[in-house]
Amino acid sequence: MRSGQIKTVPMMQDHENECKRMRKIAALSGNYTPGPDACTANKALFFVLEEFESDRHKHIHLEKELQADD
Repeated sequence: MRSGQIKTVPMMQDHENECKRMRKIAALSGNYTPGPDACTANKALFFVLEEFESDRHKHIHLEKELQADD
């Protein structure tokens, strides 16, 4: 076992927990789709949530690349 693998386990568990949390938010929000009568604040919230999920995917991908380099 490589030394970096020990640290990877908690990180991967964190990633999985966050993935589950964001999947639930996406499902509850109609995949970040505001209703037809949504106010500007709700539209902004849904936009930011979708952007956050995209950034999270990039973050996880970068961490996996860095881990593979160890």
